[in-house]
Amino acid sequence: MIYLYDGLFEGFLTCIYAHYYTQPATGIYAQAVYMGCLGEEAYMIKTDFEKAERVRRAISSKLTENSYHDVYMTFLSNEYHKDCYLLRYLIFAFKLGARIELLYSAPETLPIKRLSLRVSRERHRYIGILRFIEMGSCLYASMEPENDILATLAEHFADRLSSEDFIIHDLSRKKAVICRQGQWIVTDFELNHDVGIDNRERFFQDLWKTYFHAVGIDSRFNPDLQQKFVPLKVRKHMTEWENIDK
Repeated sequence: MIYLYDGLFEGFLTCIYAHYYTQPATGIYAQAVYMGCLGEEAYMIKTDFEKAERVRRAISSKLTENSYHDVYMTFLSNEYHKDCYLLRYLIFAFKLGARIELLYSAPETLPIKRLSLRVSRERHRYIGILRFIEMGSCLYASMEPENDILATLAEHFADRLSSEDFIIHDLSRKKAVICRQGQWIVTDFELNHDVGIDNRERFFQDLWKTYFHAVGIDSRFNPDLQQKFVPLKVRKHMTEWENIDK
């Protein structure tokens, strides 16, 4: 039996609950991305927040804090089979308990560690390269990450910019974090026009570009190393690279 859910983390946890208390699942997928195969039987599981919380508490109490972190980070991955990997991992982990941390290279564990690390690295990268601009009374930043890291960035910037109102816009997924005075939500979001900036914002952008180019040392120019730390795909959202790589 293939279980489908609405894409929420709580929806995935509800599927785990159904696996143990209704009927064992052979796979789990978000309904929006599921590509069915001939002969597969799929059933939509309605998100139940109480059941999801029970599974969440079970993961936290029976495993380790690091295990829960790996589960959540893997869930945010754009890997198609991530939920199936998580199902297999949790079945294995609930049997072993905290000892699961000692089996890094086990076939049930290795994909989780690999995907968790990939998502964590992308989150860390965006913490450093995300660029905000003034847009009226709030700050605005756009991005197109590979993985669904929006909520994890919200936690960081809501703390760092607690006195600011800001929007972090994931263009590829058409949703955004909207934060006001440290309180934030993730919601569907789409701009139908270019972001307008005033003369003050343009002045500071030009100032930053001037500084960025002035500190460069021509004899130490290393485009390969530069691209490793600042990939081409993210530069269009960074002020200092505007009009350079076009």
